[in-house]
This record gives sequence, C-alpha cells and structure tokens, in this order.
Amino acid sequence: MSPEFDVHLACECAPRGSAEGIDVIVQENSSLFQLWGVAASRCRASAIAFLHGHAPPAPGWGQAMLAALGSNGALCGPVEPSFEPTDRRIIGYLVEYCQFHRPVSAALSEVPGNNLILDRSMLPPVDQLLRAGFSKTAMLSAGTLRPTWVNDALVRHQRPFALLPFCRRRFHHGRAYGAARLSQTGTARRIVLIAATPVLPLLRVIRIIRHGWRHSALRGAIIRRLPAMLLTELCWSAGELTGYITAHPGHVQLLD
Repeated sequence: MSPEFDVHLACECAPRGSAEGIDVIVQENSSLFQLWGVAASRCRASAIAFLHGHAPPAPGWGQAMLAALGSNGALCGPVEPSFEPTDRRIIGYLVEYCQFHRPVSAALSEVPGNNLILDRSMLPPVDQLLRAGFSKTAMLSAGTLRPTWVNDALVRHQRPFALLPFCRRRFHHGRAYGAARLSQTGTARRIVLIAATPVLPLLRVIRIIRHGWRHSALRGAIIRRLPAMLLTELCWSAGELTGYITAHPGHVQLLD
C-alpha cells in the first residue's frame, strides 16, 4: 500500500502556476521559521518533512527516507550543491551547508533545517507553531533533537546568490540567534558572550574550512572565496552582537 502524503507550501508571495493537491499558504512579512511553522500546523500526517524550495530532493530521497522512517522519530539527510564549485553560489553553500556534504562527520552535532523529518509528536503545539514558528536550532539547544542520518536521502542546494543581500540576511540571522540565545542565559553569561563576539568571525571561518576541506572538490572554492566568507561571518557576528546588546531579534521576516 502506498503511503499517503499531504503537501503544504508556505511562501511570502503566490507562486507562479498551480500544483494540484498542494495546499499553498501565502503569508507576507514572515520569516522562514514562521513559514515552516504555519505549514507544519496544517499537516495531519504522523511524520512531517521540512524542505526548502531552493533545495529540492534528489532522485531516491523519498524511498530512502521511507525505508528509515519506521523505527526512527527524527531523520535528516545530506545537502550538496547542484552546481560546480566554480559557481558563485558556492559561497552561500560553503557558509551554510558544507558541513552536510557527504560523507557527514560522525561528530557533527548540527542538522540541516532543509532536509529534516520529524515525528509529529516531537513538534510544539499548533498555537506555538503559529505564534513562534518552527526552529530546529531551538530543539538542538534544548537537547530534544537527535536525528538519524540517512545518507542516501540527498537534497540539492540551488539557492541564488548575491553577496550584499546574503550579508544582510546573515546579519539578521545572527541577530535573531543572539537574542534567542540570550533568553536562555544570565547576566554573567551575557557579558562573556558580548566579550567573545570579536573573535567569532575567525572561529566561524575556521569551522567552515575544517568542514569543507574534507572534500577535495571544495578546496579550490574555499581558497578563492575566503575573503567573501570572512565578510559574511563579520556580518553574522555583528548581528549576533546586536542581539546580545539589544535582546531583540530584529526583523525576523528578513530571514528567508
């Protein structure tokens, strides 16, 4: 018997054309996390897959995930670029997703938000999903998310890239992250976080290099794009510092 699916597409503006059987949710001025939350709130299935329009599943994704779903409450899979390393879009991939390139390190504690399946029971209540959205980072911080890796369940990163908009998004993402992290700590910890922020860009770039260098195909791109990556991480850290100082997430609707 074939499994049943219900598909919910949440976006800020109406997509071109139409797709039969897909529930299209248009919600303006919403962050990616809010869009995921409203889509998840409408799902009635026992397991919910979180995917992104700019990272479509590769052939075989569904079969691999379904084969692993029976005995696992949470699953995730790798993210790899759909373009050559010489393509400018590789900057965005290296900064955000190169740690999820196969083979994935066994020591990796992070999981991709755009290739994730969760048992419905693991999600917050519907009213919380609608109010605060869905954030896998919050679940990781709380220790409630430990998914199983499914190496054959691949999604292909296809996101467009322009440096200045990407830097702006990194700033706003860093600010939202800093404000959320601040809500989980005390005053002394806040002072330590603020004081440590200036060294974060270098540490983050080193982390990107460490993850990406394991893959020979990415090494040339890492060398060529090092200045751009450092700039994007400076923007993230400036946003994170702003979040720590103001304790406010800022314009979360700019997180797309």
